[in-house]
Amino acid sequence: SSQAGDGGRLRVSNLKTEEFPTIQFALDVYDREGNFLADLTPGDLTLEEDGRPVQEVGLQVFQPGLQFSLAITPAAAWNTRFGEKTQLEWLKASLQAWGNRLPTDGKDDFSFSTPTGLQLIRSRDPRKLVEALDDYQPDLSRSEANLFSLMTALDLAADQKIDPQMKRVILWVTPPLGSSLTAGLAEALSRAQQSGVHVFIWMPVNSLDAPVPDTGAFQNLTDATGGRFTLVAAPDTMPDVESWLTPLRRAITVRFVSTARQSGEHRLTVGLNRAGWSGITQSLDYTLEIKPPNPIFFAPPSRLERTWSRPEGSEEFLLQPVAVPVQILIEFPDSHPRDLKNTRLFLDDTLLVENSAPPFDRFVWDVSTLTESGAHTLRVEAVDVLGLTGSSIAVPVEVAVAPRPATNLLERISGRGLVAVGAVLVAGMVLGLVLLGENRLRSRRRQAERRRQADPLTQPVPIVQEKSRTRRVAVESASWPKASAAPGTMARLIRVTEEEQPIPGSLIPLNRSEITFGSDARQSVVLLADASVSKRHARLVRDGDTFTIFDEGSVAGTWVNYSPVGASGRRLEHEDLIHIGRVAFRFELTKAPSLRLPVVEKVDESL
Repeated sequence: SSQAGDGGRLRVSNLKTEEFPTIQFALDVYDREGNFLADLTPGDLTLEEDGRPVQEVGLQVFQPGLQFSLAITPAAAWNTRFGEKTQLEWLKASLQAWGNRLPTDGKDDFSFSTPTGLQLIRSRDPRKLVEALDDYQPDLSRSEANLFSLMTALDLAADQKIDPQMKRVILWVTPPLGSSLTAGLAEALSRAQQSGVHVFIWMPVNSLDAPVPDTGAFQNLTDATGGRFTLVAAPDTMPDVESWLTPLRRAITVRFVSTARQSGEHRLTVGLNRAGWSGITQSLDYTLEIKPPNPIFFAPPSRLERTWSRPEGSEEFLLQPVAVPVQILIEFPDSHPRDLKNTRLFLDDTLLVENSAPPFDRFVWDVSTLTESGAHTLRVEAVDVLGLTGSSIAVPVEVAVAPRPATNLLERISGRGLVAVGAVLVAGMVLGLVLLGENRLRSRRRQAERRRQADPLTQPVPIVQEKSRTRRVAVESASWPKASAAPGTMARLIRVTEEEQPIPGSLIPLNRSEITFGSDARQSVVLLADASVSKRHARLVRDGDTFTIFDEGSVAGTWVNYSPVGASGRRLEHEDLIHIGRVAFRFELTKAPSLRLPVVEKVDESL
């Protein structure tokens, strides 16, 4: 405690840092008469932390309750009678009357110690103290002066496990002591100050008019601990206990926001900004461990797959997903949870998202810009109200973006296929030009021949000739690498390359009434492991000698001779070229139909 110049007293105690950066402590301020100053405002206090003024201060007056210990050191002189009772009986009656006036559901607890030990320990019921005083019947003739009851009460008050906000009070009823025992009061004073105990003393004497014994050591003990001292004799000189305790029934809790930003030792200095209190301060030292927050990914995505899908009613393909939720945990290694200013999510050390308001532990990651496959890293930062920044480790994320599906026939044809188609078109144009030139040349020859025949001199002698017979030649279908099929199989599929060359060992006999094609083994008979093939892509149905292929709503489509197949299907002919996505097949009948050559006839030029 610190004494003010006018006799007032300021005491700071019970400092707590568990809610850092908010720190709180208990403040007791009394004037010279011992009255508690309950009208303090934050402006009446001056607070400095490590020499820096503290601005954010709050005060709260409350009733913490008292830990009251009665310590009695009996003396033979207390057998003196005052009227119908001895002095001891009057002392007990005065204390019992006070105990009976107290509520049984209050916040106080009560203990009672004597030279023979503790008679009552921390009872919440004041009536228990009354009963203990009733039971206390010491043999005053054998009493010896000592400090045992006082020291026992101090031991009990030193236990800080009981609510530390409760104020500790000892009322010591003792006779004057010899000089040898008086010297021991210095130790009692030291222990009382360490535990924050207020010591009050009643010293019974036979008469207040008799010479006063040396009470200096007792007076010093009560003044230094914020208690009071009095001599008592007759019943009318005994003070009201409650009037002594009333100033202690209130306390002030002071809360402030610490400006400390580093771990280590710190000092708080408290003063009172009132007239007569200038320069009166008290300091408390305390230790803080301060560390930045530690953000941690909660189940981070190790792989992100983006695939193409076409929304219902749209012809455009879109990459999905467009956003991914990311959740984090935020730890405080210094065991001081506190508010956050913001959290930030980084992709390859580039800021993606910043949360400047709660919730700070969730992000929505916009992945719409990731249109190519590649390796990336995610990292998160957290900044607390102290301005301390903590960062997580960089978490690797593999991004896989599927190839864009083809939307028309040209996109479905490979580069070599496009070259082949171009070559065919050029060849067709050249052939068309040649045929056109040939027709023009024939026309000119016919005109010259007609003019020649119109000349009488050049007319030939008619000779009857038999017309040339029509000759028909039957040939087998165009040559194609033959592959054996199971007996009884009417048709087969042979997988071909982009150049439409057969792939050895790829024959699929069509010996079932229905065959499904796709990339999902649970939905397809023929499994095609290609990215362009849907889970259930196409269906080939046999009806007698007829084979029809249907598209099953696939993304890449089903094509026959480069023409799309709809839901109504397409009947297959011998040697049709089928594309299921990008996978190509040649359809063949086991008994290929014969192709007949055109009829070759000799032209009768006389016509």
